[in-house]
Amino acid sequence: MDRWFSFSSLAGAPLMPKTRAGVRKKAQREGWTLREATGLGGPRLEASEVDLPAETIAYLDGDSRKGSCNEPAMRVVIEISIRVEGES
Repeated sequence: MDRWFSFSSLAGAPLMPKTRAGVRKKAQREGWTLREATGLGGPRLEASEVDLPAETIAYLDGDSRKGSCNEPAMRVVIEISIRVEGES
């Protein structure tokens, strides 16, 4: 079964342009398999996973339902040392 991805979810993924318009141009240039989907925002195009690079699919696999970055959150700990005048 093919999975389909909106241009919004592809934008910014590895080996993809940063914008929806850029993804659309890439899809047209490379002859991707597309389908029209309808939703609350009206009709839109979606791309089949069969035409996407493996790196893009791997990136989307952890986050395809949300359409946003799937990189793990990084925990940052910052130590602040405050020296008060007159104390050592």
